[in-house]
Amino acid sequence: MSFRFSGNNNTRQSFAHPVNSIVRSQRGAALILALLVVVIVTLLASTLGSDFLVTYKRVENQLLSKQAFALLRGAEGIARSTLQTDLQLGKDVDHASEGWLNVQQEFPLDQGMISGTLCDLQGRFNLNSLSGANSAGEFTFTQAIFVRLLQSITFPNGELLDQQQAESINNAIGDWIDSDSDERENGGAENNYYGDLEVSYRSANRKFLSVSELLWVKGIDEAIFKALEPHVTALPDSAVINVNTAGSVIIRSINALDDLQPISESETEAIINARDSSFGSTRIAGSNYSEISGFSAVSDFIEAHPAESLDGSGLGIDSAFFLLDATIQFLDRKFRMYSVLYRDQASGKITTIARASNGLGKCYAFSAEDDSDSA
Repeated sequence: MSFRFSGNNNTRQSFAHPVNSIVRSQRGAALILALLVVVIVTLLASTLGSDFLVTYKRVENQLLSKQAFALLRGAEGIARSTLQTDLQLGKDVDHASEGWLNVQQEFPLDQGMISGTLCDLQGRFNLNSLSGANSAGEFTFTQAIFVRLLQSITFPNGELLDQQQAESINNAIGDWIDSDSDERENGGAENNYYGDLEVSYRSANRKFLSVSELLWVKGIDEAIFKALEPHVTALPDSAVINVNTAGSVIIRSINALDDLQPISESETEAIINARDSSFGSTRIAGSNYSEISGFSAVSDFIEAHPAESLDGSGLGIDSAFFLLDATIQFLDRKFRMYSVLYRDQASGKITTIARASNGLGKCYAFSAEDDSDSA
């Protein structure tokens, strides 16, 4: 038995039309899916490429930083050698005329240049020497120096601090670094003061680790800090002022204990002329060192000073703490490192006690005429 399908062409076409429509819709969906896959792959490739570039640059920077740091450590080694040679030739006297202090040394590299400057930190005032106790109007020898120092610095607008302002700042710093919570008279400040500020904090009650901490102390704004920064440092409180490397602002600040006013500029110039009278002395053959000039003893400084009585207990003629300011231009990058070096005067051993990319101060060149020139 057989069956025959009968019908006209329109009937057969009506059965075929839905099938063709489904095929066409499937082809459209496949095209959209293919485009979506292309977009996703393109985005993934772009993201992976960007991530790879960032990772590559990060690794490159890390490698260059390590190379630069190794070279800067090499500059530190040269500084150590310089300080050891100076100790052998210096006869326990350090003076700027020796030819290596505040002088930039440069050494060429295959792909750049490395340079470094050594400066004497004991030619500056040590903030940690302010820790001694005092009563109103009575200061230790170093505290009196700091009161005069604050009156000796000149601000860009030409203004100066008066004695009362200087005493107030001195007392605030004393409270900042002493271990008690008792406020000193005339400007002292402890936790009660700092806790009431809009952004409150506590007094450090420890020695300064960095000069930049001054900005936290009552009475010191940015203008005072910038004017004061070249003349101060943060060292162990046993470090004395080297009168052979001190700038004129520090020399002006040294006076008899009962006189809280700086000495005059003409008196300062006379002391510096007496100290530096042998500048330009004969160089030691084959080296960067000169015959020693400057005061050969603290008593020579006291003799040249106009004050009738002067306490020399916080003064010296040699130094143990130095700052290395080293910079390297390596390929298209610049790296900088500051190192505080301690030289044991007895053994000659050099120890790095601090190392950072900033915050340890800078090297400056001072003269009787201008204390603002940067080395």
